[in-house]
Amino acid sequence: MHMAEMYFGLTTILEDEPSILRHDKDPAQKAVIFALEPHDILPYPVFAFSPALKRLPGRVGHDHSCLMTSVIFHLPILKQVYTWVSGAPIDKRTFRRRLEHGQSFSFIPGGVQEGTNLDP
Repeated sequence: MHMAEMYFGLTTILEDEPSILRHDKDPAQKAVIFALEPHDILPYPVFAFSPALKRLPGRVGHDHSCLMTSVIFHLPILKQVYTWVSGAPIDKRTFRRRLEHGQSFSFIPGGVQEGTNLDP
């Protein structure tokens, strides 16, 4: 994963890192949700939040996953790749379960639908 990070020149900028660190001390253990852009059919920005790269501080980065279209998990090679980077399907059950357990996640809203509606 670190070699891919160097090869692609991956950069993650957190606009308000102190807020994320304050959240770490919150006894209520609420989830932090990140909405990512750019939208795309293949959610490549999830690599920026992979727990293996330790880009997010504290508990938020430790249990973080990315929710994405379930179609990806039906494609053999992509299923393995996105599972390795802590990906999960973005269905109502998964979304709610992660919120109830206070587990942070990111998602890419409208990726597939916006990507297929592009005007050539």
